Amino acid sequence: MVTLSLHLIKVFESYMVAAICSHFNLHSRSDDIAGDQHDQKWLLSQASKIAEDTIGAKKSSFPHDGEEDHVYSYYRRVLQMGFLYKMLRTAIRNEDGPQIIRMWRYWLIYFIGAKKLNYAREEANLLANLAADWPPEIAYLHTHCRTVNMMGKPGHGKPLDQLNEHYNL
Repeated sequence: MVTLSLHLIKVFESYMVAAICSHFNLHSRSDDIAGDQHDQKWLLSQASKIAEDTIGAKKSSFPHDGEEDHVYSYYRRVLQMGFLYKMLRTAIRNEDGPQIIRMWRYWLIYFIGAKKLNYAREEANLLANLAADWPPEIAYLHTHCRTVNMMGKPGHGKPLDQLNEHYNL
């Protein structure tokens, strides 16, 4: 399991709070989102707009003469990695095996780019086995039996390798 440092997660969360406050024009903790009760469809549409505005392909207006805005680029990469990490953690906690496998496809690109070749090799091997080498029954087991929920409560799934590490301590 890939773990980001606690500091990087806090940075991501603070960026997200700033993006949400900016999107809804909130200036203090006492401000509220204007309007009546909002349904889930509206909330999801607003989340999509925030994500597009925050990590979309917009260019910063600050640099001139073809210069690259390094602060903007860093901010954008932190948000992209934070979103990927949060999505993977949510899939694990909800014990959603197919979503975990879909997320690993994105992480494969990251591992190759970050020169984490052992992780990339293992992940590529797993994805190839799931897609072509293993019989459907084995592929189903490796997709749907990736997590364990020791609490028995929704949203408390853990990866099997993390459980194994806890037992080995």
